[in-house]
Amino acid sequence: MKNRIKFLSVAALLAVLLCMTFSGCNRHPARKEHVIGSGQKTVLFLGDSIAEAMAGPSPLTERERYGYYGILGNINDYKFYNRAISGDQTSDLYDFIQREDDGINMVKSLITDSDIIHVSIGGNDLLGHSVDDMIINAGQGDYSDVDRYLENAYNNLDKIITKLREMNPDAIIILQTQYNPVGKDSPLIGNRARTRLNAMAYTPNDYHRLVGGALNRLNDMLRKYLTDNENKFEYEPYYLVDVASAFEEIYNASSTRERWSRLFCPDGIHPANEGHALIAEANQKLLTELGLASSDALEKYKTLRKEQLDYLYSMSVSTSSVKKKIDESDTFGDVTLSYFNEVDGKDISYRVPKNVKPVGNHFDEDKIFNITTFSVSGLDLTKASVSSLPNPISIMSKQNSYIAFYADGTFEMKYAVVDGIKEVLSLLVNWGLFALPIDVNELIDLDIDYLQERFLEHMFPGFDYTNLIESLDLISDTIGFSITGVDLDSQAVREMAKELSKSGHLVLESLDIINRDLGVTWKGTYRTVEQKSKSTGETYTAIYIGEEFYKGESYLRFTYKESPSGWDTVRMTVDVVDLVCEGRSK
Repeated sequence: MKNRIKFLSVAALLAVLLCMTFSGCNRHPARKEHVIGSGQKTVLFLGDSIAEAMAGPSPLTERERYGYYGILGNINDYKFYNRAISGDQTSDLYDFIQREDDGINMVKSLITDSDIIHVSIGGNDLLGHSVDDMIINAGQGDYSDVDRYLENAYNNLDKIITKLREMNPDAIIILQTQYNPVGKDSPLIGNRARTRLNAMAYTPNDYHRLVGGALNRLNDMLRKYLTDNENKFEYEPYYLVDVASAFEEIYNASSTRERWSRLFCPDGIHPANEGHALIAEANQKLLTELGLASSDALEKYKTLRKEQLDYLYSMSVSTSSVKKKIDESDTFGDVTLSYFNEVDGKDISYRVPKNVKPVGNHFDEDKIFNITTFSVSGLDLTKASVSSLPNPISIMSKQNSYIAFYADGTFEMKYAVVDGIKEVLSLLVNWGLFALPIDVNELIDLDIDYLQERFLEHMFPGFDYTNLIESLDLISDTIGFSITGVDLDSQAVREMAKELSKSGHLVLESLDIINRDLGVTWKGTYRTVEQKSKSTGETYTAIYIGEEFYKGESYLRFTYKESPSGWDTVRMTVDVVDLVCEGRSK
């Protein structure tokens, strides 16, 4: 029997050698090797809110230094672009990557030109449905709905990867697994689910495992695609970074979950600053293995964190001792721990835009534009009107609303309400069309406590609606948005702020707070960059707004077009809220 086994082993070895010699026996064709050049790499980030990094970084002004896309881009000296959109599912991403270039967003050109395309997608294919139903069904061992959602996601993923490979056969494509953010106190689990699970003898300590069953299926789907399509393309369909395991390792490291809880925002979904650092670390390992990481990336990461210490925590942290720990760190993860262990819960000091000098190129002369379109989710605010009047009037003042780029590198945009709006509203009150006081919370279904606890406090540390005036000043100082035409020092505003502090309701008792020049103003700095679309051959002038960017792009940006007719135009879009703002030169 032993001789027979030995004979079969020798025969098997000969067969393997023959298959290696003759390509006809090779089931897997030799995969083409990526040729990695020595120049600066261009990286495009696509996908969902995790990649977009708007709901995660705290403060929001540090998006490019705390968001994983910015960390990777900055420490590796990449030329990097972020075109991710919060809420996108796989079907949305497939539609997005087929967009024609129509300005400086240039999706097609960026896909074609990128050396690396990084994608975060799939989580919303599950979270777009009821999380309560999902975890209740999981408690019953039923994942049939999840499997159905993921079957559709798999088909969309195939279309996405096939399209990306068609547009850029040589790019290195990276995807990442989805982490499990659910703990026993997760805001994602509603009262209905908690009651049902309790009746099934589950405790809150089981929530993580039950939701993990669904997310494991999502991550297995990403792995399955690789197995199913290993021979479909010249290169790997994509490389998969196991972010989920990195988060699970921290979850399992301590029963108190202290560090694990630091990884997430108050909304219970998005990665907070340290969560983004963990995602960046997992991706950096792959980039290093592929020879795509900067040789001094670790030192650059140390520098990034030490700079943040200086301008964010110099008043609340012993920065010298923390810097020493960072300098002595041997790994990416050690730097992250040294930094976040010390700054956790500490007060920050903002860098305010008014103290930042404009950088880069600017227009040679002031350029001022009338606002022609300002729409959000299909509602055009340039055409909104008070239709209850015998002769309806438009709410926006076309004369006083504008977009301005000044030659000194400063920027200003104002959406102004028509003069006399106070008198118009007074008429409507007198006619009985609406009555004072107005509870704004009921008018627009506003839950100020939810908004503050889940988002505003995180995005703007120090924001507190019970100190309304100070909080409005904080928003103005950090991102340049302010309300004009409202007398914040008036007794009426102080009474309104007092009521808000007491009840959480914003109640308008009187129209006396409204002055002329009512509106919203946005101020900051800008820089211009010439860009050419590889898809259309057209050259655009990109106008980047604000100083929140480090080496990449600002989140808000205009496309400027010079017209031979003299009517120059600017256009800005924000996909997540379907915002379109357009202006035409005066």
